[in-house]
Amino acid sequence: MNLFNNEEIISYYIQELALVIKFLGAENVFLSIYENGSVDKTAEIIQAFKSFLEPFNIRHSIKTEKNSRPEKFHRIGYLAEIRNKALEPLK
Repeated sequence: MNLFNNEEIISYYIQELALVIKFLGAENVFLSIYENGSVDKTAEIIQAFKSFLEPFNIRHSIKTEKNSRPEKFHRIGYLAEIRNKALEPLK
């Protein structure tokens, strides 16, 4: 799911994600989020969600970065790189 500059809807997404985690059980979940380049409060909201996960011992990797895709990068190659960063903790 693309959450680039989605501060207006991300709280709904997080609420639903919390329900999925509750249904599956925290011991059966590993959440990996990699966000970059948003200029709204998306990254801040994601970081706040990280603090929600920790007391419940939900395994996670949440990374946010300010930089976005450099113009010289091919879009598909860049998206593949981001996907790989999100999956990296599962190695």
